[in-house]
Amino acid sequence: MKFLIQVVVFFILGSIQTWADTTEQTIEKPKEQSVIDWSSPNDIKKHMVYKLMPIKGEGTFAPNLALSNSSLSENFSEIYLARTENFDDGEIFTLFVTALYNDTDWHNYTGVSSPRADDLSFTALTKKEHGCDNKNLCKYEENLSIEIGFIEIIDSLTTSLDLTLTGTKNHHIKIPGSYLLAIMRTIRSE
Repeated sequence: MKFLIQVVVFFILGSIQTWADTTEQTIEKPKEQSVIDWSSPNDIKKHMVYKLMPIKGEGTFAPNLALSNSSLSENFSEIYLARTENFDDGEIFTLFVTALYNDTDWHNYTGVSSPRADDLSFTALTKKEHGCDNKNLCKYEENLSIEIGFIEIIDSLTTSLDLTLTGTKNHHIKIPGSYLLAIMRTIRSE
């Protein structure tokens, strides 16, 4: 009887150990943020996200460009280009910008221009205030959507796309040609 109890206890302990080892292997460990070579369209393309959206059709989202340059990240927490494709509208390129900054007042972006096109289709999506300190310096967030034409993208592939956000303060966003080329390489040839 003693032998039988020892075998059962040994079996239970062995099962618990096996279960613990299996659980440890299936726990998802946080991934380190990989470094992107912003001069390489192939490397940028590896970091793109592809989604199938019910209304808009197929969507391709390029990585956050604000991480590529410290001067961009000073005023912007997110800058990413999305390419959507559906039967009704064809291909649409939209630049989504989240301006996150510390200042004494809103930048109130009202438009965007480029050297090739005076006015691009611009929409201010949301505005949020995240609180102020005792020096009257507040953290503001403005979410913007900018529609960029196919020709504008093509013209900027070899150089860059220079955009100027206008408002109470103007800010310059330079999108490298490699970034645009990477998203253009996601277009299927038919």
